Amino acid sequence: MVLILNQDDIVNLISMKEAIEAAEDAYRQCGHYPYLEAPENRVYTPGPEKRAWLCANPGATLQAVGSYSQCAPRTSATVENPSVRRWAPTPPPTWVVYSAETAKILAVIFGQPMAQVKEGSRPVALGTAAASSAVGIKHLARQNATRLGLLGTGYQARAHLVAMCEIRPIKHVKVYSRSAEHREQFCREWEPVLEIPIEPVN
Repeated sequence: MVLILNQDDIVNLISMKEAIEAAEDAYRQCGHYPYLEAPENRVYTPGPEKRAWLCANPGATLQAVGSYSQCAPRTSATVENPSVRRWAPTPPPTWVVYSAETAKILAVIFGQPMAQVKEGSRPVALGTAAASSAVGIKHLARQNATRLGLLGTGYQARAHLVAMCEIRPIKHVKVYSRSAEHREQFCREWEPVLEIPIEPVN
């Protein structure tokens, strides 16, 4: 039987800690078996405007084989000026997971795995970016690092903030973004969630 999961099903299904551990294990397996991982592929709709794109990213571990795909439109500003890379809000991705032993489909997942840091807080995305960054920081940053600097205040910043606090004893965060309003709002939102000083800087 194929497991079908939608966005509501995968909120709080795993924690950021578990996402980081899974990413680290996957990288370890890819180090031993380089053929498990393939480059991301991205295709655009025909024509100079390239009004939409599709991203596909296959991968595998010793337990499962999977593919991640996502399709999104480009903004009108980008269509009018192709040299500008701006994207409209991206629809949720689709994940298909197969058994590495039988090649049967195990699950189809619609949406982005997310988790709340504490009850009532905004869920953060548990995608590969933040978990991968955390694996790198875990092995490269000082064990006693307590300060974090964030560039940007979008959804990736939220996920990275939570991931970094998971692997290091972060006690103080400085946040910069091009918008003073956005960085101040970001700090107001996340300081009570993580219960550490989070300071907007310019």
